[in-house]
Parts: sequence; structure tokens; C-alpha cells
Amino acid sequence: MHDNGGGRISSLELELENGMFELRRGEEFSAELDEDRALSFVRCGVWHIRAAGGENNVIRIPYGFEAAAVRIRLSGAALSVCDIKAVDISFRVSRGHLAAGIASARSISAELGMGSAVMTAAPSVSAFFECGSGTMKIALAGSPSDYRIRCEHGIGGVTAGGKSLARHETLGNGEKDVFIRCGMGRMELDFSGDTDDLT
Repeated sequence: MHDNGGGRISSLELELENGMFELRRGEEFSAELDEDRALSFVRCGVWHIRAAGGENNVIRIPYGFEAAAVRIRLSGAALSVCDIKAVDISFRVSRGHLAAGIASARSISAELGMGSAVMTAAPSVSAFFECGSGTMKIALAGSPSDYRIRCEHGIGGVTAGGKSLARHETLGNGEKDVFIRCGMGRMELDFSGDTDDLT
């Protein structure tokens, strides 16, 4: 499904509801979805998929594919995501469960209402993470010294590298900006590289 009448695919836009889904690597663009409740088309280089229900939904992107943008919305769905690379990556989970590999992008946004999200984020410039009443666990690629982390939270709890953060706190002065906001939920940030002290 590399062309599908809409030209070469450069971006992905997925809207998934009330089912179990997997985004994985394969030989080419393809999708195995419940056809009665799925719509898939390519327009202006963007592969749009809207799907609902089912337990064995698989969407494949080619090995080596790097997207201009990846935008994923979940509502009552569970999604497992392979490592992905893009200029811009956005996850919006109103209700559901997201388990993502390494998300590498210039900017990364992940918003969680209810449910859970687990991922490794490798932003080259900036990242924004927001958690409502769910649980979000993020591993930032690299070490704490790479980041400047600003935090805002309500009655929920936020930790970074095992350190509990105050409601309005800024950690580090690295080149990569990270803003985290938490309402009633719980957010945990860790680091996949060196664990030098956060200051």
C-alpha cells in the first residue's frame, strides 16, 4: 500500500477506537483491520487510518521508513508501537493504553487522559508530556544533563530520575526542553543513558 492512488506516503495519521492494535515494521505499507469498521486512504502523502474494534489489528510500515509526521489518537483502544522516527510525533490518548518503543523526533507530544502510556522518547529539540488521571512512564533517551525539564502538577505525583518534583519546578539546563504537566495522575520520567545527578 505504498502508493494507493494518493502518491508516496510521508506521514501517518491513525484514529483507533475500542480494540487492540499493533504498529510494526514490515516489508511494505499494509494493514490488517476489521474491514467493516475501518477506513484507510492516502491523501497528499498522509496515510489516514480510522479503525474500531477487533483484537488482531496490525498496521505495518516499511523498515527504514522515517515520517514527516506521525499523529496517533486512541479512544478506548490499546496500541503497541514499534520504534518510529519522524520530524514530529504526537500521541493523544483519551482512554486507552499505549506501549511504544523508541519515538525519535525533533519534537514529541504525548497527552494521556485516562489509562496508561509507556514509551521511550528521543527528542532532538523538545517534548511535551501531559497526564490527566492515568499513569505515564517515559524514558528520555540520554542523560539528565541533556535536558531542561519544567514541571507543573496538581494533586498528582511526578518523579524524574527517582526524584519527586515540586508543583512548579525546573531541573537542569540542557539543550532539550521538556515540559511535563500532571493533573491527578502519576508521571515517572527516567533516563535511558547515564544517570548523573539532576540539579
